[in-house]
Amino acid sequence: MDRSNKRSPRLDDEMTREIESLIQSGQTETRSDEALIKEGPLADEQTPARPALAHQPLGPGQPSDDDIERRSRLAQVLEPHLFPTDRNELADWAREHEAPDWVVDLLDRLPDDQTFANLEGVWEAAGGPAEHRR
Repeated sequence: MDRSNKRSPRLDDEMTREIESLIQSGQTETRSDEALIKEGPLADEQTPARPALAHQPLGPGQPSDDDIERRSRLAQVLEPHLFPTDRNELADWAREHEAPDWVVDLLDRLPDDQTFANLEGVWEAAGGPAEHRR
């Protein structure tokens, strides 16, 4: 447990015990004075719009949910310390670490004469769509 250098361990433990019931109760507001409780927006105020994270219509050049999932799984196999590297080293690493067959096949199909600086370069060379953030 990380201890504060401004209080003693005894005081830290005592403060933890004091708020333990609030943490376990799941209350979202811990203030007892009603004047201090945060109010919601007024009737004529709008809350900020938040974009939905999934199931948005795909625009041109936007990866699908399946593309994002495959790229994520590829990233789980190809660790950052491997880069920069080439196709053979990536495929060997994947085989040694028992990567799924589709990952090994994808890596075997990469251009042989190219050095990849990062996962994004591998993904795009394999034909995966690039993600453009707004």
